Amino acid sequence: MNRSKLAGKLLLSGGLLAYLFWKFPAADTFAAMRETRLLPFAGAALTLFPITLLGGCQALYMTRAQGIPLSLRDMVRINLATAFYALFLPGVLAGGAVKWYKLARAGSKPAQAAAVVLFNRYMETFAVVLVGVLFLLPDPLPTGGFRSLKTASLFLLVLFLIGYGLLLLPRLPEKAERWIARLPLPQPVQEKRRKLLDAMQRFQDLRFRDHAGLHGVLLLRNGVGILSTYLLARSLDLDISLIQVGWVRSVMALIATLPLSFSGLGVREGTLVVLLSGYGVPPAQALAFSFLIFLRGILLASAGGLLELHQFLRKPLANGVHRYFTNEQQ
Repeated sequence: MNRSKLAGKLLLSGGLLAYLFWKFPAADTFAAMRETRLLPFAGAALTLFPITLLGGCQALYMTRAQGIPLSLRDMVRINLATAFYALFLPGVLAGGAVKWYKLARAGSKPAQAAAVVLFNRYMETFAVVLVGVLFLLPDPLPTGGFRSLKTASLFLLVLFLIGYGLLLLPRLPEKAERWIARLPLPQPVQEKRRKLLDAMQRFQDLRFRDHAGLHGVLLLRNGVGILSTYLLARSLDLDISLIQVGWVRSVMALIATLPLSFSGLGVREGTLVVLLSGYGVPPAQALAFSFLIFLRGILLASAGGLLELHQFLRKPLANGVHRYFTNEQQ
């Protein structure tokens, strides 16, 4: 990312936060955060462990299909490292570049790693939309523009269902390859494009039980994520139900995929203020809720940062030991 884009996203985050704190006094938000109950917050923090493990299991379905030899432990480490670097990058999509680098370096298969990242992102978004619809439909939404959310979410779900079906069509990669081959692209780009399409085609070899297992893990992971977010809401005594938290979390997750701001700051806070206002949640509490969600993300990223630091320090030590014994043998 060039500096101008990064500066633009920092300005957007800073501008949005400045506007929110100008409109809703920061003192009220910090006062609400000081009232956070520790037991529900600790419960939300503990859910990060199963969420991380389920994320590793989810990715293993895809890495095995691509022949990338990784264990659950390896995948968990990669996901934690991705969470660490994504904390400083704009949007979830930028974190995908970090995951691609880690996967490509681990398996020496850059095209297959790219296919894993793309398919994983599609399936995660698909699951978020599906869960959002399941929680949104039974909720008697407030009047106004909120009612159109159900129609929009159902339309989005249908699009993802169609896309999922197209991805599994046997001849789709061949048709896509013929169509892209007509584009006036340089030869190196055409070669990388062909390798990526070949890698994507491998997901069609997944068996029915693999798809069922993948969807089960995705839904379970989202369920634990909703529980975690609900515990954060309860730590602030917000007057919202589990149903409401379920679909609000999905909306936030979808917005987070857009590379609009730095680590989602500003955009996430504004979204929660708008969505929760329909349920009578004061803006100060909505902002405090958003900052607790951000703090939970920092806890997860910190675990990835510690693993990266351990890896960084271990390499010089291992190289030094190797040189020492080599010199001794000589």
